[in-house]
Amino acid sequence: WYSYKGDRIGQGRENAKQYLADHPDTMLAIENDIRANGGMAEGNVNASGTEEEAA
Repeated sequence: WYSYKGDRIGQGRENAKQYLADHPDTMLAIENDIRANGGMAEGNVNASGTEEEAA
């Protein structure tokens, strides 16, 4: 099982990928957590995976 913050998101890689495709908010939260742990900027990528320009 793949899980995120205690929630199971899929049994196996393909099911986890499909869950993230169906739940872009969770995908964005995971990406932001990864960026924060890696010392990268957070919040510059929207749920569709494209970068947003700063206003």
